[in-house]
Order: sequence, then C-alpha cells, then structure tokens
Amino acid sequence: MVSVSRVVTNTRSIAQTFVFEASITASENIAAAGLFGSFSIVVSDFNRNGVMAASTAAGDLYSGWLGGSRIKSFVPSTSGGPAGSFQLAAAANSQNWFTASFGSEIAPEALPASVHVGDEIKVRFEFVLSAGDQAAISGSLNVVDMSAVPGPGSTALLGLAAGIRGRNRRRTEND
Repeated sequence: MVSVSRVVTNTRSIAQTFVFEASITASENIAAAGLFGSFSIVVSDFNRNGVMAASTAAGDLYSGWLGGSRIKSFVPSTSGGPAGSFQLAAAANSQNWFTASFGSEIAPEALPASVHVGDEIKVRFEFVLSAGDQAAISGSLNVVDMSAVPGPGSTALLGLAAGIRGRNRRRTEND
C-alpha cells in the first residue's frame, strides 16, 4: 500500500498548484495484479472570501502509477466545473470536503500489467488551491495479488462455515 497525507496552506496572493507523491518499490512479482484505493480532500477558507480547489489543466486530481506508467486516473465529477474536471468550493468562513474510492479489498480492479520486483508503485495528487486558503488531502493505492483475493462466493461460504461451527459448539455445550 502506498499512501499520502498532507495539509497545505497557500500563502501566496494568487492560486497555486500543489503536487504530492508517495511511492514504494515492489518486493515481489504479481502476475495477476489488482488495485483499490481511496482519497479525500478538505478545503478551508482562511482569508474570509471563500475557498476553491480544482484539478489542473491535465485533469488528474489523483493518479496511480506502476513502473512509470499511469494505471489509474481518477477525476470524480463534481458540479461547478467543466466535464472531466474536479472542483470543490466553500463559502466564506467555511469548509467543504469530498471523499471517494475505487475497487475494494474483496473486489479490486484488474490491472492490465503484471507487477515485477523493483517496479515503483506511486500515488500522486495534483490540484490548484485558491489564494490564502488551506487543503488537507489523503489517499492510498493498494496493489494486490488477484489470485489471493477470495471471490464473493468464497467469502459467503467462509461466513456460512463459521456460523455452522458456532452453532455446533453451542449445541455441544448444552448437551
């Protein structure tokens, strides 16, 4: 898992672009790799005239990378911005937040490529923040072995087996 968490204050008198990255190096080969992740952003008005954070002209607010290639690009749709862009705003003296996720531990998204020992796995945030305001961001990218992830049927079967085992234990104790 790669994660990034930062709080930044734009001390300039104009909007500023911020880029945050975190990475790890793969320590094993994964032939059938999958991914899941999440991110959140909180914006706070510090100069009493409202706050706005937006994706850059490149469009990516959040991206995941494997060995130098983009494997995930996530730009959630929000109201107030053009299609394919992200914009989060708040009125004067207030805050606003947004959180989203993709895939899950039980049902990760399949990767089109294998992971090899030494590959860099990276998560990246890039956004523009209005002058004099603050943003807190956090996010993660999890790359997993899809062959080790139990399917929904297997998970349900494990739950059923645990329930039967517990029922049999109670019956034995009461006999």
